[in-house]
Amino acid sequence: MPITVPWVSDKMIEAEADFIIQRYAKECEPILRPPIPVDEIPERLLRVSLDFDDLGRLLGRPDAIGATWFDKREIFIDQSLDPKRSEEHTSNSSH
Repeated sequence: MPITVPWVSDKMIEAEADFIIQRYAKECEPILRPPIPVDEIPERLLRVSLDFDDLGRLLGRPDAIGATWFDKREIFIDQSLDPKRSEEHTSNSSH
C-alpha cells in the first residue's frame, strides 16, 4: 500500500545520515575511512533485512528500483542493481 512521504530538506537528510553513521560507528564498528558500509547499516544497526529481487515483477512497475515494507522491516532493491552485476548499487543502497 503506497504511503505519502513528506518533503524533507537536504540539510535534514544529511543530519540524519550523519547521526546514523555515528551510531553505527559507536554500536557496531568504527568507520575509519570510506567507503561507508551502506549494505550493513540496515541489517546490523536498524534490524531491517536488505535483499534483491525482481521489483518489476513483484510490484507490477518496471521502473521500480527500490521498495520498503515498514511493517515487515524489509528493503528490496531491484535485482538489476545487484552489486555482482552493477556498480550503481552502492549509490542506490544509501538512498
